[in-house]
Amino acid sequence: MVTRNSNLVLWSCLAVLVAVFPVTRWFLLQWFCPLALRNHYQAFIWEEWSSSAQVKVSAMMRLDIPTVNVQVFESANALLDHLNENYGPSWRQKPVLLKEMWTKDQLQQSNRNLSLQGLLQMKDFKIPYFSDASQTLWTPDAYGTVQEVVKNMTLGEPHKIGSQLLMEQHPSWIAQIAPNELVTTLFGNYFTPEAVQKRWWRPALTTVPVFVAHTQTSSFTALHCEPIGNVAVQLHGRKQWTLVEPQYWKHLQPTVAPDGRAYVASMANSIDAPHYTVVTQAGDALWVPTWTWHRVDYTTTDTATTDEDEGGIAIAGSLFHFRFNDYATQNPLFAVLLFPAMLLELIGYNTQ
Repeated sequence: MVTRNSNLVLWSCLAVLVAVFPVTRWFLLQWFCPLALRNHYQAFIWEEWSSSAQVKVSAMMRLDIPTVNVQVFESANALLDHLNENYGPSWRQKPVLLKEMWTKDQLQQSNRNLSLQGLLQMKDFKIPYFSDASQTLWTPDAYGTVQEVVKNMTLGEPHKIGSQLLMEQHPSWIAQIAPNELVTTLFGNYFTPEAVQKRWWRPALTTVPVFVAHTQTSSFTALHCEPIGNVAVQLHGRKQWTLVEPQYWKHLQPTVAPDGRAYVASMANSIDAPHYTVVTQAGDALWVPTWTWHRVDYTTTDTATTDEDEGGIAIAGSLFHFRFNDYATQNPLFAVLLFPAMLLELIGYNTQ
């Protein structure tokens, strides 16, 4: 009798949780999280925007990003030693540009699936995409085959792909994003095919979205920050990044993600905070630390052209991985507010 009653209570609680989940989620996303952000923002607004603070911010508005050429070093350990010696053991807390992680010859190998020609051959794989990435869209609004979408991009359509589904279907392709030994030495053991695969007893530990867009259509990804570290690798073409360190979040009018996913969006019309501006060329990798704000423009202000710009297409892959210490310490407020949404994404709910 006790066991029967216990089971009845358990199933009753489960039914109640399922019933109230939509209401609870709405409450967190539409009321509690925005209110907490607004109250915390207003508590510091006068301090942050005093005249002395504005002068200080203006004097250091543009920052120089640490930059190293990977090909100069004989090994990954030599590169790691250089970073530790020149930027200190905490260098991973700031953005770093790693030039020529891939050489031109490596990127032009015929067996690469994540090249322009490789994507144009994917006639059966369907993914969600953004039909007009020149507008502020947080969620894909169209669906089509990779071949169809990329072909339309080469014809000048302002589409954008930003999806992890390709890598979930082909986990071994993670080796085409970045050299495993190099990124493992620099950032930890997060980047194996096994880490990308979902298991019935655990979610994927690493997600690898692939981003594709035309470089002459004013396509962009709006300013936001995320609870994960990101090694963003440019595989074809180029794009421009604007990065703001986590401590300047109060300058950026933060709000919870409009689509309920695990990131914080910015409602600011301009970036009035110290920031980095960097263009990634084919073969470059950009380290984006946890909670670092970033905007991506596929039409760059750099007038230089390269052979990789053929077709006007930018292709990149990002190694998203969760670093708990950075998640908890770089912005504790965001860590608390986004925890429910992050759990939902970990179990595969509301991903793209």
